[in-house]
Order: sequence, then C-alpha cells, then structure tokens
Amino acid sequence: MDTKQYTDEFKTDAARQVLEHGRTVREFSLQLRVSIDSMCSWLREHRVSPGDRQTDVELAAESRQLQAEVKRLSKERNIPEKSRGVPVT
Repeated sequence: MDTKQYTDEFKTDAARQVLEHGRTVREFSLQLRVSIDSMCSWLREHRVSPGDRQTDVELAAESRQLQAEVKRLSKERNIPEKSRGVPVT
C-alpha cells in the first residue's frame, strides 16, 4: 500500500481550514484528496498540541497558587478586624 507523507505545515493548515471555514471534514478531505481518517487525526492534533497541554498544566498550577495566595492574604487582612470586633464583609 502506497502511503503519502504530508508535512506538519500541510497538516496544520488543513486542520485550520476545517476549523476556520466551518465546512465538513468530508468536504475538505475530498478537496485535498486525503482520507477522512487522516483529516480527523490532524484535527485532534491541531486542537490539543503538546505545547497547548503544557500551557494548560502551567496555567492550572499558577491558578492554584494564586488562589492559595488570595486565601492567605484574605485571612491576614481579616485578622486585625476580628481582633477589634469589626464585622468582616
């Protein structure tokens, strides 16, 4: 079986066209003369690239860190008010 090798640039461009133009995978696969399975695979790769996954992990870690800091600062801010008997809002 003869398999074609496509460049990463071609795959990314094909996936981007499907997403940006709102046409079906079938339409683009016929137009570009590639299999529907290949197009679907390229779309999955394009939607969640390794760089994006790493970025998501980093953002989640930063979010947790910032939430913990906000909680800590809120407690510190409320300590003097509690000692004076002032209601905390």
